[in-house]
Amino acid sequence: ARLAAQYSLKLLKQGSEEITVSESGVNSNEGLRSVCYGDLFNHDTTTALQEAYGESVDELDIDTVISALTSPPKTYLEAARLFRWTCKCISEALLYYKLDEHCSDAVELVREHANAYNYLAAFEADLSRRCCMQKRRVGLLENLLHELNPQFYMTSCRILMSECAEALTTLRDLNEQKLERATQKKNGETLQDLSKQAK
Repeated sequence: ARLAAQYSLKLLKQGSEEITVSESGVNSNEGLRSVCYGDLFNHDTTTALQEAYGESVDELDIDTVISALTSPPKTYLEAARLFRWTCKCISEALLYYKLDEHCSDAVELVREHANAYNYLAAFEADLSRRCCMQKRRVGLLENLLHELNPQFYMTSCRILMSECAEALTTLRDLNEQKLERATQKKNGETLQDLSKQAK
């Protein structure tokens, strides 16, 4: 489950980078190659694929489902499906890699979970939902940070604080964008009211 989570997280990251690059107007498809789907660690993944895809696999072609979950996403819907698959794999891995027994591995898994929210946010158009995703990311990192002893896990704590600061900075930037849009909308409505009153 951990390897599947890492695999799908890399796909989600690649897709979010492609979206971010395409939004900035730069076209860079060099070095991007589609990853082939193998038999996923000799497990029957039909039920898990169905849960991740959000629809009954019986109604869909299994190859379509596998293709959607094993290639970098290009739309929010594809990214959301891959995100659900990633979160499911991370949750299963966390059942084994518990914080008490495998602390370093558990920290890495929670960081990957937080990164999944960050990558999904790149596909979201609604600023409020992007803010919620960043808040969830901050929540995951802060909760983990409170559980670690900085005396023994100083490096992990510093990494978590850095990622938490990055998420909070992103959240601040998103809130500034929301404020700018609200101000522009209010100014536009005020101008319309003034022009109506002038007539």
